[in-house]
Amino acid sequence: MTLIEFVKALRPCEDLFEICMWDDVVQDCNQLFKMSYTFAGICCSFNYVLEDYIESGRPVDYDKLRTSSLFGPRSGITIVLNRDFLVEDVPEEEKYVKYSTNSVGVVMFPHHPLEYVATLATRIILQKNQELRVSITPFVKKKLSGYYEENSRGEIVPHCADEKITLQYFPSYRYSNCFTSCSINAFLQYCDCIPHYFTPIANKYSLRMCDWEDFACLYRNAKYTRIIQNTLTENYTCECITPCWDVEYELSTSYSELSGNHDFNVAHLYTFMQMTTIPIADELYLLVFMKSSTFMQMTTIPIADELYLLASLGGIFSLFLGCSFISAIEIIYFVGLYFRSSYKKSK
Repeated sequence: MTLIEFVKALRPCEDLFEICMWDDVVQDCNQLFKMSYTFAGICCSFNYVLEDYIESGRPVDYDKLRTSSLFGPRSGITIVLNRDFLVEDVPEEEKYVKYSTNSVGVVMFPHHPLEYVATLATRIILQKNQELRVSITPFVKKKLSGYYEENSRGEIVPHCADEKITLQYFPSYRYSNCFTSCSINAFLQYCDCIPHYFTPIANKYSLRMCDWEDFACLYRNAKYTRIIQNTLTENYTCECITPCWDVEYELSTSYSELSGNHDFNVAHLYTFMQMTTIPIADELYLLVFMKSSTFMQMTTIPIADELYLLASLGGIFSLFLGCSFISAIEIIYFVGLYFRSSYKKSK
């Protein structure tokens, strides 16, 4: 058994979920979720299309994403996780799972559909006997392209990444994907292989994946391959700039403890659960939805463009010299009258 085959056998997606709903309608979980690769290993992802576009190499088609015109708790994705993946620490029964977070449960990574889940990805711990609601508010950031600045090496570079700037291993530019691309090159430089969680990239570009015998090299060079910011060293350079157009997601979470079956709970999910043999109090319910039908967009302009400089000069002249551009035009006008009058007198 290879390392990849072993990892795939650990957490198959078809066993992770018991019930899935989209826009308050029960659907097949296998149609909503698929296996994907992250820095934490193999995960089950919803609306994640990055790996598909890495494999196909085609331009990104956002129409393939699952979308909804609704907002609020009765919309979006709702899931009930399998209780066997939510085991608690019971040493006498030897039934427990150790996680790097020192918490027992399932980790969720909310992220952009074209963003690779890397080390600094936002994460939420899902635990047993809870209903977790995650409301999402998109926030669009836009910068004007066509402006340049000086980087740390004295080079003149764009102040933001427009659609012309591409990454070596990803179909579209994302700020975090840029650092991930740098990490891949660092792995290849130090160990001549990339870890198993970059399997789609390894298959696409015919790169060697690290196996058991490469673990020592990965551990020894971990501080060089974990790139989360711009890096400039003698052996390696990684400089990333923010995109000219980007969307971020602000998350608001709320928890409530489950206390069993109740006839007064009219939510569609709970009425559906009451018709099954699944005990409500032993489960974890996750609801992810849009908080509102609107979002904010912030446009950032350079600190000084041509119009700004012109207005600033006019303001400085007016404040310190008591004149403006209109005054300068008037001075030129009266000087012209003076020379015209002098010319006529000379005749």
